[in-house]
Amino acid sequence: MGASYSKTSNDDTRTTPNKFQPRDGITLYDSGPSPCGRRVRMTLIEKGMKWNKVEVDLFTVEQKNEDFLKINPNGKVPALTIRNVEGIPDCSLFEANVITEFLDTVFPGIKLYPEDPWEKAQVQQWQEWEISLTDDFVPLMYANTFGFVMRAKESTSDSMFKDKQNFTQQMKEKYRRLYDGTSQTREGIEQLAIGCYKSLLILEKALQDKTYLVGDRFTIADISVYPRVEMFSMLGLPITNTHFPNVTRYLANLYTRPCFSQSEDRKAKMSRYFLSYVPSLIVGIGNWKSGKSHVRFYGTEVIDRVIADDIMQSGRTSVNYSVPSTEEFLVCDFPMSAECLQMKMVLTIKGVKFATKSCDFLDTIGKPNGSGGLYWMQHGDRHVTGHKTILDYINNTTPGKSLYPSDPKLKADCQCWQAWEQTMNWMELGTVVEKCMISQKLHERFTAENIDDLLSLKIDPKYSAKFNAIITLYMSRVNRDSPLLEVLADYKHLIPSPEDRQQSLEGHQELLKTRLVYLETALQGKKYLVGDDLTLADLAVFSRLLLFPVVGLHISADLYPNVATWMNTIRQHDGCMEQTTVFEKSLQTYQISQ
Repeated sequence: MGASYSKTSNDDTRTTPNKFQPRDGITLYDSGPSPCGRRVRMTLIEKGMKWNKVEVDLFTVEQKNEDFLKINPNGKVPALTIRNVEGIPDCSLFEANVITEFLDTVFPGIKLYPEDPWEKAQVQQWQEWEISLTDDFVPLMYANTFGFVMRAKESTSDSMFKDKQNFTQQMKEKYRRLYDGTSQTREGIEQLAIGCYKSLLILEKALQDKTYLVGDRFTIADISVYPRVEMFSMLGLPITNTHFPNVTRYLANLYTRPCFSQSEDRKAKMSRYFLSYVPSLIVGIGNWKSGKSHVRFYGTEVIDRVIADDIMQSGRTSVNYSVPSTEEFLVCDFPMSAECLQMKMVLTIKGVKFATKSCDFLDTIGKPNGSGGLYWMQHGDRHVTGHKTILDYINNTTPGKSLYPSDPKLKADCQCWQAWEQTMNWMELGTVVEKCMISQKLHERFTAENIDDLLSLKIDPKYSAKFNAIITLYMSRVNRDSPLLEVLADYKHLIPSPEDRQQSLEGHQELLKTRLVYLETALQGKKYLVGDDLTLADLAVFSRLLLFPVVGLHISADLYPNVATWMNTIRQHDGCMEQTTVFEKSLQTYQISQ
């Protein structure tokens, strides 16, 4: 291709206003401890590329700096810019999987993504497995690791915010709870740990008699999985050879490859060492400085139970994934799920015959990223999991026009919009949709007459690891004078005050309005989000915006004319009209009036 790379791989830690100013060459906006950033670093190393690095300080929430948000509107690392590189269009990309695929497509060197659609789908499934792991991993990391680090660094919660401009009021409240150790109950932390170990068991089984995850060669799947799994010990979750022999062998084998050792700087290695092997030092310093007596949770308390539950579950009857003889695909169908709507719209647009299998909304609670293979599709003998993987697989294996542009830059732009939509759901929309709609569905199912059925979920192996999320959501709609408290007295502390309910709703609404303003600007003078045709980017964002009325946000043509026009265009598309009508009708009962 004849591409020329920047001559240096400088680490820019400046805090000047120009820190986030794009520069020539390839520039990675990154943070040393970030597993997502490390995936991009590994890819760059494997491809033999040079790059400039700009360190983004996550502890001071520098990722929310307004200049950085111009590069990545999601306010996360990593992000990557390319400027004045021969043969490559200037661009700004975000989300690790988008960046790594683009780099692998346009730059020479080892190919990390397979070209075969089924092999690529298998790789993407592991990328989505890693993303879905964050449903349990991230809240556990905040409560069981980050909180202890905060107390070791700062003597009070308020001192964290001194001379720091990027903290919103909501973020300050979140960080105060982390500092005070009140972001999760002990039981909640235990259930998050169980969820992490359950996901790890999926990896353990997949690695039986295998060196690599997909095929017999090193791929982006291995790069995607390694950094987060290696961090388990930092969270207080040991990966023992007794319980996870395949994972232990796999990690040790991969670390011999140069990109794994070279992608972690000295500071990150030291942090991982102390948090993994001498966490008592961090805990002790934090307790001394804060004057508190916090106790860290360790996975050894639950690991044997997780293994035993898995053995018991494996003996149960599995789900029937047989595709009806008259259809080509069978897809999961969770009620009022934007992910499932996207899958059905793509299949309809591509003119493919498919059947759906109704699924229980209970399974979606606490899983904004679909952990545990929540979203699935069956195509012959191929079982595909992860809703973005499914969309890509359908697009690649069925006839008709592709829903991605052929140009790598435009395709990456589409994928950035998909990442924008997914992050909006994870960070802002999903929580409030649960509180406004899913909590109502819980109360419709579990009434005073069968409330014991709700409590029985605590000992059900399928739901025990997420019972805390379920009961918290149920209690969010219980009043303090409700007769239900005769049975639910142990959970009375989970009832939020009316003021807290309203404040939470309004806070999330403001964040979502910011998203709408961004989208309104992006659609100026455009019919579709990317290029001149309907793409997966449009379907992803459109389907998620259909949920806005559920949280009290109605997209009017007066406030958001470009967004309203764009949504009506998609509603009228032949492949979207029927599915959209059914979806919007199902939501009408749960809409909040303005």
